[in-house]
Amino acid sequence: MFADLADALTLRLAAAPDDYVALVGLGELWLRTGRAGDAKILLERASFRQPPSWEAYQYLNALLRRAEVLAAREFSRGSGAGLPGGEHLLALGRHLIDACRGSRRGSA
Repeated sequence: MFADLADALTLRLAAAPDDYVALVGLGELWLRTGRAGDAKILLERASFRQPPSWEAYQYLNALLRRAEVLAAREFSRGSGAGLPGGEHLLALGRHLIDACRGSRRGSA
């Protein structure tokens, strides 16, 4: 259900990138599914558009404040970044492989 709604809103934004309802809708969906950083970007874009009503303006601001708080606490690792301590794990793996190879050579 969420995936279908996300797809529909994404298609709507592709056709009309400044669609207030689609920006807020997709932003709220990302916020509710734990993607606060993505939600914040969309909600910020919506904040530069004319809201259809005062209530919509208030609702957007509440969502944006929530997204900002959650995005600040969200762990984000850049693409291509390895595991924390990955070099140590890799060295340990190499050591174990070398030890296994050495024990095989000694028994053959």
